Parts: sequence; C-alpha cells; structure tokens
Amino acid sequence: MDTAWSETSDSWDCKKYEDAQATMDQIAEDYQDKHPKLAELISEHAWETLGVYHAAPAEHHKRLRTTNMIERVNQELKRRSKVVRIFPNPKSCLRLFTALLKEWHEDWAYGKIYLDMEHLEEFEEMKRVQHQERAPDVESNSIKKKKMTVA
Repeated sequence: MDTAWSETSDSWDCKKYEDAQATMDQIAEDYQDKHPKLAELISEHAWETLGVYHAAPAEHHKRLRTTNMIERVNQELKRRSKVVRIFPNPKSCLRLFTALLKEWHEDWAYGKIYLDMEHLEEFEEMKRVQHQERAPDVESNSIKKKKMTVA
C-alpha cells in the first residue's frame, strides 16, 4: 500500500482505502478458478478506476461514481441519430456526433458547473501540505551530519 495514504491524518479515508483494496483482492481471488482472465483484470486494473477517489475531494465522489452524465450523452446521440435514420456514409455520422459533442463540451466547460474546482484546489493544497509535513527536511539532516563530523 502507498505509504502516503497510510500516514494521512484522516484515518477514515485510509480505512476505506484498505477496505476497498481487501474487497478487490477478495473478488479477484473468488474469480480466479472460474474466470482467470477476469481475476487478472481486476487485480491489475481495478485500482486505475478506484484510484480516482483518492485523487479527488469527497465532494466530487458522488458525481464521479455515477454514469448519469455519460448515459445522458449516449441517449441524446441515439435520439439524434434516429431522426436521420440512415446516414449516407460513416463520415456524415461522425460529423453529426462531433458537432453535438463539441456543443455539449462548451456547455459543460463554460455553462453548467458539474464539479466545483474550488474543492479540488483546496484538496490538492491540503495534500501538498500533508506531503511536506511528512517529507524529511533534507537541509536540517545535512546540517546535523556536518555538525556530527566536526565535533
């Protein structure tokens, strides 16, 4: 386990992380006999997905764990493609979907606030401060060594 997470002052997050890791290990072990490829996938790549919870503030977790936004985009693309019914070629479908996705991107980037980035900035600052508190003070260690050799 990453020592940066095991030494955080927030033991509740550390406990959740350890519980999640144990759960994923148990799931991989349970599927090892029947579905070895799935077990390997879980053991190797599950943390790529779950790691987002440790890279984002708690205020963002609810929005990150749901797929509502993606489902809504897929639903809207499907609705728009049904109106056209038959595309003359694959490029025409790509043009329509690209235009729609660019429009939605602009709405999300400049209109609606889905994730409050102030929470993320505060979270990153807190992590940076905690990391500095845990990091050894290199300068003071070298001074102590010099004093020890001189005396």
